[in-house]
Amino acid sequence: MAAIAIAALTFTAVAPASAEEADTALQITGRLVVTQPEITGTTPPDASETDYQVVTPDGTFIPIEGDTIPADSTSGADVNITATPTDAVLDAANVTATGSITASSDAGQKITAAAQAAGEPLVVATGTITAAQTEPVEGQHTLDVAVITANGKTANVTDEYLTNLVGIASDFWSEQSAGAVPAITIQRIDRFATATDGCGDTNRLWSEVAEHFGHSVYDYYGSNPNHLLVVSPKSCGNAAGYGTLGSGFAGGTLWAALGNPNDEQTLEHELGHNFSLQHSNVEDCDYPNFDGAYDGDGYDNGCTEDEYADIYDVMGMGYLYCDFESCHPNAQTPALNLNSKDRLGVISPDDAPTLYGNTDEPSTNTYTIGAASDLSGIRGLHIVDPISGEDYYVEYRNAQGRDTGSIYSLFTDEITDGNNLDRMGSGVRILKGSLAYGGSVVLPDRTSATVARLVWVTGRTFTSRTGGFSLTVNELTGPAATVDVTFGQSLPAVSGSALPTIVGTVTPGVTVTAQAGADWSPKPTRIAWQWYLGGVPIAGATASTYKVKSTDLYVDLSVVGIAFAAGHTPTSFTSDNYEVIENRSLSWTAPPMVTGTKQVGSKLSITTVGNPSPKPTVITYQWYRDFAAISKATSNTYVLTSADNGHSVYVEVKASAPGYKATAKSSTMVRISAGTFTGSALPTISGEPFVTRTLKANPSSTWAPAATAYAYQWYRNGAAISKATTQTYKLTTADKGKKIQVRITTGKSGYTSKARTSTATAAVGTLKSFAGTSASTVSGTRKVGSTLTGRPGKWTPTTSVKYTYQWYREGAAISGATKSTYKQVTSDYAKRITVRVTASKYGYAAKGSTSTMSVARTVR
Repeated sequence: MAAIAIAALTFTAVAPASAEEADTALQITGRLVVTQPEITGTTPPDASETDYQVVTPDGTFIPIEGDTIPADSTSGADVNITATPTDAVLDAANVTATGSITASSDAGQKITAAAQAAGEPLVVATGTITAAQTEPVEGQHTLDVAVITANGKTANVTDEYLTNLVGIASDFWSEQSAGAVPAITIQRIDRFATATDGCGDTNRLWSEVAEHFGHSVYDYYGSNPNHLLVVSPKSCGNAAGYGTLGSGFAGGTLWAALGNPNDEQTLEHELGHNFSLQHSNVEDCDYPNFDGAYDGDGYDNGCTEDEYADIYDVMGMGYLYCDFESCHPNAQTPALNLNSKDRLGVISPDDAPTLYGNTDEPSTNTYTIGAASDLSGIRGLHIVDPISGEDYYVEYRNAQGRDTGSIYSLFTDEITDGNNLDRMGSGVRILKGSLAYGGSVVLPDRTSATVARLVWVTGRTFTSRTGGFSLTVNELTGPAATVDVTFGQSLPAVSGSALPTIVGTVTPGVTVTAQAGADWSPKPTRIAWQWYLGGVPIAGATASTYKVKSTDLYVDLSVVGIAFAAGHTPTSFTSDNYEVIENRSLSWTAPPMVTGTKQVGSKLSITTVGNPSPKPTVITYQWYRDFAAISKATSNTYVLTSADNGHSVYVEVKASAPGYKATAKSSTMVRISAGTFTGSALPTISGEPFVTRTLKANPSSTWAPAATAYAYQWYRNGAAISKATTQTYKLTTADKGKKIQVRITTGKSGYTSKARTSTATAAVGTLKSFAGTSASTVSGTRKVGSTLTGRPGKWTPTTSVKYTYQWYREGAAISGATKSTYKQVTSDYAKRITVRVTASKYGYAAKGSTSTMSVARTVR
């Protein structure tokens, strides 16, 4: 039920030195695909870098990198950039092109392939990549499922199993999203072997499988709720999965090796990535450090994050508990954590109040919160540190409701020191937005260098690293937890008289940006935004940008910014109201211009898009044949096919810019004629021009394009020979003394046939005969293991003569015995061996003779 709202970010970047040296730059348009590597263990932040690819409309993946890619970019964002390859990639591609070229050109495709093979992304130089936020979109989510064969193995999962698995995942996400995902259903399940390694390159795999389903993989990214799931056998990795990082509740692509006990959480976890969620981690600090401080490059107080080690959450790892009989997953996947629910906008401020502190005297307030698995009521707190402005989330886990039978309920104080797992059980959890990885991070209660618990129990107190607030767990009952929250300091407010402003044309389809007041003092280190429509807060609209919807038309839009600064209490500022107005259309001074030869096989190119005004930020292309869109013809060039012959072709250029409707303009229609064959070389004739010999007609390899059909007509002294219309022709006595030619006519759908006639042969003659009547002979000892030698009779002529041999055993040809010598084998014992020698020479009839069958037989 959600798609992406986009805010276009235009930038100019300076490429690294290795890329600066290259004179070639690729123009790339498509959609962004973002993935987060599945890395386990305690790792430095840069070990989990996000991977970026651009998928083009034809399904090609192009790896990119660069500091200018917005940090909050997600799959489905529109991309219109220029990127440069490294010298190594250019060398591997063997490309000498310079300047700006399109990614769809021959040189561009070679560069893309070389970058993929070398694992060297192209460096983004200039262009636009959209930043995204969530926004509702109608429709239930669907899955196209491909069960593929990998390395000769197929996942041992039935259609019934997959349907049930998807049903469980649907129930989980429908419940945990508060209905934002109404349902997830399977559209189709296909089983087949892929050309791509089923355990290897997921991008190529997704492209191949999408094409099998009649789509481009491009179609699964963007503002739609459609997903593509590729299922590989569990031999590709137990509980292994991979999913693209989407925006809100949009679609995406997934890969999973199924057939394992925790398939349920694997599928729900990868769907979580499609829904924009990153991993839920656990903070690991050197005791007595806690609540890590992150400076953008890494933690500076002895802390790291254990990548997706949160055993309580779907975006953590799918753990198993093993007893003496078998291994068990969670009875069902536990509830989604509060940080993720807030990120997705699926929990209301009433159910998770936000606490900011105030400028009065230090204060303590008591709060009772229900379990995270509850579906209504207060079930969490969102606490903003008044000094650092950091967000903390408080939730209660009680192993009830959806959490019943969870692995965390099995491990409490009985875990001994030195165990790899932190202590767990029921209690209050404190989380933050992951500073290193962009997901969630759990702050454990570390009581010594060797003991840590993932929950805070009765009597334990957490104090934020700045001292801005503290939280004490007073009581844990079955259904609820009671906590005290203390804001310990009286702090001044952030000052300023300037109101926030809304930058951009406030019209449907445009992403507008909130801008802080210039005189706010001290300068805020962070601003929490909330957008309002008609004075009512917009659910989930808490980013600095907001995409205006058509339903907002003629209603006032405003924004509230809560400014945070060290040593100051969070202070609220409200903008003026901005009425949402109708958007405008781009104007065109001329239609798009198309050049190129208007016949099948030729390429048409757009020389100008028609000068739309103002200058568009996104331009797309669609070629049409007689008013019907041509599949996958979406670039600025188009090669005419046989299907275009006799039809009219034109291109529609669609342009858009912030504040303006996406408008389209079409080029003038052009009528397409049949293509022509090229190549002036004549056909040739092979074979000997003698009566009884067979001649063969040979089309030239230089004729283009390759014909799909050929017609033949043989001629005798320029007159067509009746019924001689095949590729070969056997010469008869009627041809004696005549010269022979052949005429070949090429044929191909959409092309005008073209005929070419060979040069004439020499006058057809009569074959001569070899002289001599003596028979072929055999010499050698007739004994198993000995070698016999065959010789022709005394025939003339003897120069330029070719001899062939066939050996016989008791008159039956011996398989493979076709040389002048033959080594006798056990099968020849007591048998008579002979040889037939045949002589051949240009202009002569072949002469053959078989040696006399001697009474001598082969002995041992």
